[in-house]
Amino acid sequence: MRSILEERDNLRKSKQELAEVRFGLRYLRYLRAAIKAGFNPDQPRDEIGRWTDAPGGAVSEATGNVYISAARRIESDCDAQYAKDKLICNLVRTPLCWAQAAERYGACLSGRPIPQLRF
Repeated sequence: MRSILEERDNLRKSKQELAEVRFGLRYLRYLRAAIKAGFNPDQPRDEIGRWTDAPGGAVSEATGNVYISAARRIESDCDAQYAKDKLICNLVRTPLCWAQAAERYGACLSGRPIPQLRF
């Protein structure tokens, strides 16, 4: 009887280790995708660290003559950041992660410094 209990305990530990390895692999795939997305630390940044390619906060669209406002550009940047946060929270599956993702999204939209995603 004792050996069955030991085997069950070993099986439980093995399942936990496997889950940790799977999570680690998913997280590494996410990081690889983020790197491949084209982050360039040499891109021009504004005073609070957001990417910009034109003076005054206006960004040229593909047509060349149409400009979008800084607020609209910031909103699209915040939406992209929130999409990445949702991907992480789908992997982690904790309410704390979702709360922090929402806080980061609100901070981004309001122009406040964006806190780190810690779960």
